[in-house]
Amino acid sequence: MSPLGITLGVLARSWSGYYPVPPPAGGLLMNLDGADPSSYPGTGTTWFDLSGNGYDWTFVGPFSFSSGVFNLSGTAGPYPGITRIEKNFGSVPAFGAGPLTFFVRAKTLDPNAVTLCSSTTSTYAGAYSSTNGFYHTNAGSPYLYVDGVASTDLFADFADGSWHVVEIGNLDLSHVAWSAYMFNAYSFSGFNFSTVEISNLLMYDKNLTAPERAALIASLP
Repeated sequence: MSPLGITLGVLARSWSGYYPVPPPAGGLLMNLDGADPSSYPGTGTTWFDLSGNGYDWTFVGPFSFSSGVFNLSGTAGPYPGITRIEKNFGSVPAFGAGPLTFFVRAKTLDPNAVTLCSSTTSTYAGAYSSTNGFYHTNAGSPYLYVDGVASTDLFADFADGSWHVVEIGNLDLSHVAWSAYMFNAYSFSGFNFSTVEISNLLMYDKNLTAPERAALIASLP
């Protein structure tokens, strides 16, 4: 899927100096980009999708924004009290059976976190804890990459306070549990967290090849 809106958006961003190259456009379902004023103008609670598919997400709870980066160090605890970014998909499964690939560029020191989940049940596409490096439910058989390197442990490879690009691929989000809210958050089940920052969320309708993965990582800040 490569609508004209995607092409124009990424070219304009590249020309204006946000990133050296645009992200791969083929199969791009969702592109939320904190550095692009068309995606986030600097105020408000809506993070606009640049893909042309209308997957705009909403910030719920305290957060701050500066230089293309959102700081979600607000409230912790079980849903719905948690600071989060969420999308209400209504009564149909959000993205379908896939395979799908989800990307997030973020940094955290949180020892217990979830990168993508449903609020309707305990359904996670990518969660971790200090005792369980990577786990998921009702999300197919996903694989994990961190900074372009295959991983089995998000806690070890991500939760170190540095910027990382997390890729969760081969996702199947057709389960009914994904039909209502989906959200991206960095604390759950009452665990507190330290500073959490995020700049990009993307979703593809395919598993990326190694060259596509490298191109995407090169396109991010």
